[in-house]
Amino acid sequence: MAEDIFLSIPGHPRHLCLVRRAVEQIARTAGFSEKESERTGLAVNEACCNIIKYSYGGDLSGKIEINVSVSEDALTVNIRDYGEQGKKFDIDKICCPDLEKLKPGGLGINIMRTVMDRVEYLPGAEGGNVLRMMKRKG
Repeated sequence: MAEDIFLSIPGHPRHLCLVRRAVEQIARTAGFSEKESERTGLAVNEACCNIIKYSYGGDLSGKIEINVSVSEDALTVNIRDYGEQGKKFDIDKICCPDLEKLKPGGLGINIMRTVMDRVEYLPGAEGGNVLRMMKRKG
């Protein structure tokens, strides 16, 4: 039976450390190693940064809702925003950037893909967006 933990924060960077630490603690409590817990927190942090920058276009008044679902074999994180719906955004078409030409930013999706076992981007049913990431135990 899965256990769900819900977090809701204003879409402002000052709240990201709270979400990151909460997700890390949830992952540790669920039985993930310290390293995997920290990496999962990093993936969620990167996702929230992308929401603030791209979905909300830097408008810090948006809301971010995080649902962490813990089951016996996995941790699933659904991150919901109410910003610009990215109907034309296809997460599967994002390629790893050329690290020789890397500028600040641009690695968030690649970090999420490296850390998590599954990353899906879905348009929200009532507008906005949902990013679903799953990490299996072991």
